[in-house]
Order: sequence, then C-alpha cells, then structure tokens
Amino acid sequence: MKKIKSDPFYNTDNSLLSDSSQLDIFKGKTFLEFNKIIGLPVKNGKENPIYDYESDVIEKIESNRIIWIKKSRGIGITELVLRYLAYKIVSSNELEYKKQI
Repeated sequence: MKKIKSDPFYNTDNSLLSDSSQLDIFKGKTFLEFNKIIGLPVKNGKENPIYDYESDVIEKIESNRIIWIKKSRGIGITELVLRYLAYKIVSSNELEYKKQI
C-alpha cells in the first residue's frame, strides 16, 4: 500500500482523488507494470512475483471469453483474477457496459 500512497493517485489525507484523470497513471500499462505500481502480491510477509502459470491464466482469459479453473487453495488465482479485473477497469474502457453472462 505504501507504493500507491506515494503516487499522485492519492491525496495527502490518503483519500482517493476525485479527478478521474489521476487514473491516467495506469493507461497504457501492461498487467505486469500495473502490478509493480500497486505492489506485488504478499503472502506470509513475502512479496511474490507473477508466476508463469499465472501468466498462462491471464493469456487464456485474454484469448477466450470463458475459462474454467479447477483450483486448489493457496495458489493465488482469486487474487490474480481480482487484480486482472482491477487492471482492466483502470487501464481501459474494455469492460465498460459489460455484464456477466
């Protein structure tokens, strides 16, 4: 969270800026760059990189509309998908007016 607070995305009182142009720091960034800006995932106090299998999941999401993931606990897929959706929301208008099928 420290990394975000130092970016212009936050006011000095740690509240979000109302000016949507502040989101421009995410425009044109890749998913990996987005993760560097917001901070990599942390588990048990250790920062983890985006692993190869996670990159494969993102690639499959990009190339297919629907994917199924049979997952086990603790592999980080839930956080990965939430991060990916956050990335899409702030970096493009691609998900605008979309709804779940």
